[in-house]
Amino acid sequence: MFYVKKEVLDEVKKIDALTYISDFEAYDLRKCGNSYMLKSHDSLKLSNGKWMWHSKGIGGRAALDFLIKVRGFSFIEAVQILIEKYKISSKTDEKINKEIQKNIQSEAKKISQSERNFNEKAVKNFALPKKNYNSFLIKKYLSGRKIDEEIINFCINNDLIYEDKLHHNVVFIGFNEEGKPAHASYRSTVKRVLGDVSGSDKRYAFRIKMSDKKSVHVFEAAIDLLSYATLIKMSGKDFRKENYLSLDGISGTGTDENAMLHPALKKYLEMFPETEKIYLHLDNDKAGRHATENIKFLLKDTRTVIDSPPPCGKDVNDFLLSECENH
Repeated sequence: MFYVKKEVLDEVKKIDALTYISDFEAYDLRKCGNSYMLKSHDSLKLSNGKWMWHSKGIGGRAALDFLIKVRGFSFIEAVQILIEKYKISSKTDEKINKEIQKNIQSEAKKISQSERNFNEKAVKNFALPKKNYNSFLIKKYLSGRKIDEEIINFCINNDLIYEDKLHHNVVFIGFNEEGKPAHASYRSTVKRVLGDVSGSDKRYAFRIKMSDKKSVHVFEAAIDLLSYATLIKMSGKDFRKENYLSLDGISGTGTDENAMLHPALKKYLEMFPETEKIYLHLDNDKAGRHATENIKFLLKDTRTVIDSPPPCGKDVNDFLLSECENH
């Protein structure tokens, strides 16, 4: 069992979210006037020492709350991360004071209940947007991004994507182990608006798993996943003979012993432990390169990880557009 002195826990609680993000997740931070926002969650704002995730209706001040409610760690995991990151002494005598144990266990119980309530609320609130009666606008949009028509129809026919009725966005669906929708991201067909449907579980981001191959191609966004499948087909190969995973955004804390594996990739490897080789096709920017090194470091002892960014352009869709122009 994990033990920590009460005074150490008090120090952990003093660390605010903005300080933690600035120190270890700066790539995900964007200044917006006098406040900040996360690139991965544009409805999460940080100002005046507090953070508020408007789309979820939750907020707080401490980095501990942020790691639990936003990054999905348990109370114990979050405490350990902050102790290790900030080198807070956590040494205890062999005979640990029973009152300290009681305080920690009580705190963990309260936070665990809070986590359960939060997760249950998220699952309960998750609902896919109503489907439009046709898919005309998303087909037009995806074709404009040079996604192959056969691949578009494959995704529609297999309920992987659809056009929502209210906004006519393209909705990308991710399924859990039971085959039920657990995650959905959307992208506008008329302007640059994108995000996740409220209550989405990041572990089940959009993926296409069809092949028995012991490999998977990993991307930051669903549109890049479909772009790569298109490139596979353009090369004369069958896109159905590969496996694809979108991370729906990237996160990580650096190439050290405290780095964290992206929840979507972690869940994929749990669901398909036979996976031996991972091809990373992340963006050609600082965040993409950082995340690539992070994943390579974390999986170096268990998987073969191959860095395969797009040869040109910011992302795989940029490269696809360039290839289509040249041909």
